[in-house]
Amino acid sequence: MIEAKDAPLDEFAGVAFVEPIRIGAAELRALDDEIRTVFDEDHVVTPDRVRAGKSTLAAAVRSIGWPRLRAVRGKILFALDNTEQHRIDYLGGNPSLEGRMLFVSSAPGEPTAGFIKMNEALGDEAERIRTHVLAGYLIRTRADIPTAEARTGSTARQDSAFRSGAHYVSTDYPEPSPFGSGYIARLPGAERLAARCNPVNALRGCRNEWLEPTPPPLGKR
Repeated sequence: MIEAKDAPLDEFAGVAFVEPIRIGAAELRALDDEIRTVFDEDHVVTPDRVRAGKSTLAAAVRSIGWPRLRAVRGKILFALDNTEQHRIDYLGGNPSLEGRMLFVSSAPGEPTAGFIKMNEALGDEAERIRTHVLAGYLIRTRADIPTAEARTGSTARQDSAFRSGAHYVSTDYPEPSPFGSGYIARLPGAERLAARCNPVNALRGCRNEWLEPTPPPLGKR
């Protein structure tokens, strides 16, 4: 997740901050170019790769779906966290993310719909996440919000997030909270793994350990 931040900071205790550089369409294209200087095209899951020749990303997700894990294992996927003007600037001239390196959060029905950022995982939002997962969209949500769960120790949000079937669940606390509550975010049933079988749409018989690649024997690397 990449968030383009260019909002000026208010003066604090008599100290004024530097005016940030405005991030517009040109700067966002430069971001794409910067990613390409680090990663070869084959190392990134791009919108073009997922679209697979279809007219729009949404059409590809509905008819083909996202690539299988074995086809994209070890590759990087970039998504733009911004949902307002920066998103509009990023889509300028590329209404279905043609040639771009980042996905954008898009509601079902939009040409770029494939990835959806849904920060809230409590209440009715959890059911909305589940619905979108079943429809084939890639969803990111959060296990906790800044310091709230870390201070109270409540796991209600992360429990709901994990049940929802969201593919990416972000947390600020992969280690115990420093506030003394004992709060920590771990995948239920896969506490020592980075991934697990999706509770909403995994195939019957899926086993968590199958998602982690088996390291080759010594001398075979």
